Amino acid sequence: MSLRLVVRGEFRIDPPLKWSDIRNSRFLPADHGGTEITDIVLQVQTETTDDDEGVRTLFTCDRVVPWTRAPYSPTTMLENVEDLRTECSGHSVTGEMVLYDTERVGYVTRVVSDRDGVREERARLVWPDGSEVEPLY
Repeated sequence: MSLRLVVRGEFRIDPPLKWSDIRNSRFLPADHGGTEITDIVLQVQTETTDDDEGVRTLFTCDRVVPWTRAPYSPTTMLENVEDLRTECSGHSVTGEMVLYDTERVGYVTRVVSDRDGVREERARLVWPDGSEVEPLY
């Protein structure tokens, strides 16, 4: 696999995670106190309310996104998504992330999470006559 992949997509978590689930997650991003480097991170939302008792901040998370929008080397994407599903037992984790190789034209894979589990799929390039394009890698 290339060292530089562009990753797009997201995984949805339903019902959303609450702070008790978020705070100890290995997928918590550094800007919320996370310390582990992973290929995916929780996209944490905050809602602040102000009442007579003070200011309260509610943390929730209903989606997981790529670690960065810049090209990087997601070497453990499949394992991370499998671990995420285990960590989020009692929640459904669905969606996909597509990985576009910036060095090998036509190399596109995706990691899918659905009711059948987690899997990696490689795209095929096909000519109009149905024959496959031979990849350059």
